[in-house]
Amino acid sequence: MLASSMPDLVSVLILALILIISLKVLDYARRVVMFWITLALRLVWWGFILGAIWYAYNAGLEKTGRDLGWLYGVVKGFAEKFQDGFEGGQRSSSATGGWGGYASGREFQVPMGRG
Repeated sequence: MLASSMPDLVSVLILALILIISLKVLDYARRVVMFWITLALRLVWWGFILGAIWYAYNAGLEKTGRDLGWLYGVVKGFAEKFQDGFEGGQRSSSATGGWGGYASGREFQVPMGRG
């Protein structure tokens, strides 16, 4: 009676073999997915780098520097607003609306017309 309630040795070996094969297939699938994700991220990264070089070549170094200064100000202001949200503080400056940045806004005012 005791021998009939124990699982058959062949059944246990087949189950172990199925487990090993399924783990190998899943590992292969993970490697394929990670390859394509890595390839896509590398293409995006190098596309960004080449696009930035192309922009700097076409716009010139002075305009590129101004644009980078503006972008730095926007990112810095966003980070300060984000940090204030976590701290609950009122640290933002009223002159720039908390965005800091390269220009205060007065440099880019457009006249409304004559009259």
